[in-house]
Amino acid sequence: MGQHTCINLISQDKQFGYPSTFHTVVPSLFLSFEKSIKPIVEASLPPIRPEDNVPLAADLPQEEEYAMGNLCPYSFYNGWCFLQKMEFYYRFVTMDNVGKHVIKEWKEKYIYFLKKVAYYHKGKRLVLKNPANTARIKLLFEMFPEAKFIHIYRNPYHVFFSMKRDIEAEMSLYCVQKPKDDEVIEKAMVELYIKIFKKYFKEKELIPEGNLVEVRYEDFVSNPFKEIKRVYEGLGLKNFERAKHDFIRFIEEQKKIKVHQYVIGKEDKEKIYNYWKLTIDKWGYDFPYV
Repeated sequence: MGQHTCINLISQDKQFGYPSTFHTVVPSLFLSFEKSIKPIVEASLPPIRPEDNVPLAADLPQEEEYAMGNLCPYSFYNGWCFLQKMEFYYRFVTMDNVGKHVIKEWKEKYIYFLKKVAYYHKGKRLVLKNPANTARIKLLFEMFPEAKFIHIYRNPYHVFFSMKRDIEAEMSLYCVQKPKDDEVIEKAMVELYIKIFKKYFKEKELIPEGNLVEVRYEDFVSNPFKEIKRVYEGLGLKNFERAKHDFIRFIEEQKKIKVHQYVIGKEDKEKIYNYWKLTIDKWGYDFPYV
């Protein structure tokens, strides 16, 4: 059970709404044309995500970053479509060195989309999953001063290979330009990761006590019920007892999903450590090599 499944787990609590795959694919149309467009979206989706075994369906939770890519230029995922400008689009994760008009438009589009999703869910509080928002805490607080955050962090050695698998599996589905060399893509991925976490470690100090819970990915995988209970307690969320049977049922259903196993050599381990020693040392991770 991974990061994506974490939001799937929380979404079992009926007090929350969330952006679905359908919402993110057609963010401008989903309120008015659900009956006519949703079957087309459903027919176009594979039963599982191409990079892993996590179920994929029109009504399941999805990253709103996909919706932002459909609504405006300022999305990380546009860099997977226009690969010759990949680094240009990656800037919109951290929002560093961009004009004020860019941030203004991004905020307007983001709020526009979330308001529509909230309306769709009849005003329920929204739970969101968007890795790009890791580097946008200050911007998010400017829009949502009462926001609460769950940060799931994972062994950076695993993240390196997971991100590479993700890019290899998905980029070919989106790209409309010839991909750059693997070394260029890897360098851009590595640099973006460091920029994200440098900004996160700085900006998380803005989050008031009781509004942030950090979850070690491996702890969540080994005991999701314990970790989701800790999240509710840490953030002061209500209705855990009412939702716990739905959590237990969902966790049982997810046991069939196999977590990908990685094999790493000494050379790769040294390379990744040199890339990401910031997070490896901070979180105390290691990885046995063969």
